[in-house]
Amino acid sequence: MSLESESTQPIEVMTTGPGDRLKFGSGFMRYLSWMAALLAAGLYAWQSWLAIHTLRSPLDEGSFVVKGLAFANGQFAPYQPYSFWLNKMPLSFLIPGWVLKLFEPGIVSTRYFALIVSLLFLLGLFLLLRRESNLFLAVAGLWVFALNPILIKTFATANSQGLAACILVWSFYFFFGKKRRTWQIAAGAFLAAILVMTRENLLPVLVYFWVYIFVCYRKSFWWGITASLLPLVFIHALYFPRIFVNWFSWVPFSGLRAALYRLLQLDQLRDHRFINGDLLLFSRLPAFMEGIRINLVIFLGLIVAFFAFLGNKERRRRFDFLSLLTLFLVLVGMHTWASVGKDYCIYCFQNYLSFFNVLGLLLAAIAFNDNGLQKLKKPFGIVFSTLAVSGLAIIFSSYKEFYKTTLNEWLYANVWKFSLPRIDGFRLMEGTTTLKAMLINKFGWEVDVALKVIYPIFTLTLLIALVISIAGLIFWLSQRRLASTTPNIFWNRAVLAIMIVVLVLSPTLLVGNTTFAYQCQNDVFASLELAGQNLRALIPAGATIDWRATNASILLLKLPDVIYYPPQLNSYYSYIDNPLSDLALKNGRWTPQLSRLWLKTSDYLVLDSHTKVQPDDVQLDDYFTAIGDEIALYACGNETFRIRVFKKKP
Repeated sequence: MSLESESTQPIEVMTTGPGDRLKFGSGFMRYLSWMAALLAAGLYAWQSWLAIHTLRSPLDEGSFVVKGLAFANGQFAPYQPYSFWLNKMPLSFLIPGWVLKLFEPGIVSTRYFALIVSLLFLLGLFLLLRRESNLFLAVAGLWVFALNPILIKTFATANSQGLAACILVWSFYFFFGKKRRTWQIAAGAFLAAILVMTRENLLPVLVYFWVYIFVCYRKSFWWGITASLLPLVFIHALYFPRIFVNWFSWVPFSGLRAALYRLLQLDQLRDHRFINGDLLLFSRLPAFMEGIRINLVIFLGLIVAFFAFLGNKERRRRFDFLSLLTLFLVLVGMHTWASVGKDYCIYCFQNYLSFFNVLGLLLAAIAFNDNGLQKLKKPFGIVFSTLAVSGLAIIFSSYKEFYKTTLNEWLYANVWKFSLPRIDGFRLMEGTTTLKAMLINKFGWEVDVALKVIYPIFTLTLLIALVISIAGLIFWLSQRRLASTTPNIFWNRAVLAIMIVVLVLSPTLLVGNTTFAYQCQNDVFASLELAGQNLRALIPAGATIDWRATNASILLLKLPDVIYYPPQLNSYYSYIDNPLSDLALKNGRWTPQLSRLWLKTSDYLVLDSHTKVQPDDVQLDDYFTAIGDEIALYACGNETFRIRVFKKKP
């Protein structure tokens, strides 16, 4: 039996306890809520505007837009042999490419496209949360993003994260929830398929859609299936069979993977990349915890939502929540394995979460709206869980940065190096020692590990425990009457207080505003425009360029008439140790042999100051001579990114 015919009851708004019901139907409360929504949207838009002007262009952004424009102009075709490496689905390149074809190619059009996509995402988020919960929770969802600078900056470049998140939220807006019409189911299905053709790692969303409409909207099932299969079949047929390389790379068994390649007569590369994977726990654990910390409000809301929803008896609503929770956990598990669990991109977990973190907000909104905090089961356990998750996420993602702070240096000098008497077997010995030396000798720690890992973690743990204790004491003093008379309300308010504090702290270094790798001080619009003019003055049309400027690939948009080597757009990620150079080049990779060949045959060489695939000094002096001055690109913290242009010697 389908769940779509089940009767539904009006949904109550969230409350914080008996007599504390928030009456959102009143005109004054609705007015305040709309003002808060507009303020959050304005704050988000303003920060996005600043971000698009001050973030340097990363490798991925340059790769997506340069490849996309080349496809849109017909210069290359997706999956064409001896062209680009398409390590993502074609729409992640084609959509920004089509946009740039309509406007002037360059950083300005690229970033305005990212800004519009980001604002469309925010609108879809608000409409979805409002429909599935209430106005108050929809406004709260806006503030989760408006107060988190890292989430805003993640969507401010033309990477696929913002585009995929936007498509996902609108897909759910159409097909998820009660009383969906057939055309809405079809629209959601179509967008879910477009999502997968943009990022194949979000395939579970489409599978979830098929299961969801079969259970909840069986009368519209075939309409939804048809709408989802149209883009899937069309794009796969258009780029058959090479598009299946994107899918085969996810197959976990090497034997099966090799058989699939042979079945479709596709090339399977032994692509041993020149990337050193760090297997240490203390490199992977901070990467995982950094993702949790940046999305801390969402994960804490998810914990509270799970306990808040346990008492829900409505069959349809339970299915909505539990099925969506399953999808969210599957996506988290997949992307944890793809980042922290592998060596390719350990610190990508934070970015991967931005594809689907909105689902965590949707889960929290459903649970809080249906049940309210007054129905929480075992709120003391929830308080303990949320505090533990917050503390662990902050400690293990921040101890490396904390190690460099003045506070840590002061504590190290005044606590860890504090003089203590030497004691051996309960006997007082001559001389003194320090707490640092005593612990190192007692437990046999390596000095470097103790100074850079153990002591910062321990110190940060004590500081956070002190802060939590002081905050808990203040809360208890202000609510001590409830603690003795109605303890359930006391603990419910404690849960709400934790959520509010974490949300308010989102713009701080403690929670959501850590060092962002692409943040710079100068206006990148102006600097890249000037850099493009300088390059055009130095490099004539028709010249062949050996392009090794990883952080400046977007400048190729300003050089439409030059010849470059497509595999170099992915820099060291597509640079592999494979003796079959022609096979590598055919599949969008390059090798040390091709690197040496291109140095010999190119008219010009462009290097940036941070590229990881550079010729050695002997090769450079043998073939090239520098021309012009260094071209400044970005001033980012203490780093300055520059590019140099070299011309082939006669």
